Amino acid sequence: MFKNTLKKMKIIITEDQFNKLQESDKDFNKTKTLVNSMFDEGYDIDDIVKFTSLDKDAVIVLLYDREVINDEIEDCQNKHDYLYGLLWDSGLIEKVYSYEDETVVTINKDYWVGSLDFGYVSEGYKVHGMATLMWNAEPKLPVDITTFYDIYGSEYDVDASEYSSVDLRNSEKFNNIKTLRQLVDYFNNDYYIMLKGELDPLLKRCINNYL
Repeated sequence: MFKNTLKKMKIIITEDQFNKLQESDKDFNKTKTLVNSMFDEGYDIDDIVKFTSLDKDAVIVLLYDREVINDEIEDCQNKHDYLYGLLWDSGLIEKVYSYEDETVVTINKDYWVGSLDFGYVSEGYKVHGMATLMWNAEPKLPVDITTFYDIYGSEYDVDASEYSSVDLRNSEKFNNIKTLRQLVDYFNNDYYIMLKGELDPLLKRCINNYL
């Protein structure tokens, strides 16, 4: 009979490796101080990238927990611009979301129009449409179904007759978004929760109206 044992592993590094780690840490702190001081002086993120030659993703990391968003209540221009102009292609934004009930939604950005297109699959039914958080830089989430597919794959043109909208003007959590981290977390969690809350009843209406 064999006994499984866990052994603690010690990682041994040389003095030279330790010095290099300290130098890297110092370099990181110097870079973070530089980026934050430039932001304080009024440089926007594109300018910081240009003048420091840093990768944009690196600048995002260095400013991730700083309060860079200064929208007033019922205003979301800053949040809109940071989400779609800076963060969207950073790899931080979830574009496929699976729910506990096995429904799945996929999000794609239409770069020409600026909208977010979705595909939602639930119990064999599918709906496609648009659901752009902060559409037109306004504090709302409009959800517009354009196409409905039954469980056999037959397609029905809904033509925007199934529509709803979430008003975010008085949402405390939305209005209190101040950092890039909070904005990313809001999209990756709250957006998808709100979206499902709108899509499920819209899908039921499609089933009732088209089948």
